[in-house]
Amino acid sequence: MPKAKPSLQGGVIVHRIEFQETERSMIEAYMVTKSINNIIKPVLDNVAPIGLAYIAYQSHKQTAEWLPNAIDRTSTVLANFLQPAYNSILRDSIRYNKKKKDQQENEGGWWARLAEGLDGAFYG
Repeated sequence: MPKAKPSLQGGVIVHRIEFQETERSMIEAYMVTKSINNIIKPVLDNVAPIGLAYIAYQSHKQTAEWLPNAIDRTSTVLANFLQPAYNSILRDSIRYNKKKKDQQENEGGWWARLAEGLDGAFYG
């Protein structure tokens, strides 16, 4: 449909909104920002998962390198902490076994034979 020409005697009245320079610069800045956003948003939507995958890979890689060393250090510290107690238990066990072995040897050794001989001589 063609536009009618404005006239003062009735008919068509035209209203026009005009912006000043500051308003035009603000609208222009908004349009540039919106255009950049329309260009970058699809790119970021595709790149963000790749970036997250890279971060996850690096985190896993560093954890895989760090964790065995941490376990080794912890086990070393724990072993150093428990070593005196282990040595004490081992020493006591060796003493106990030696004492028990000496008792068994003395039961069937020359002391036992001497005691049996004396018993027979006095009470026999």
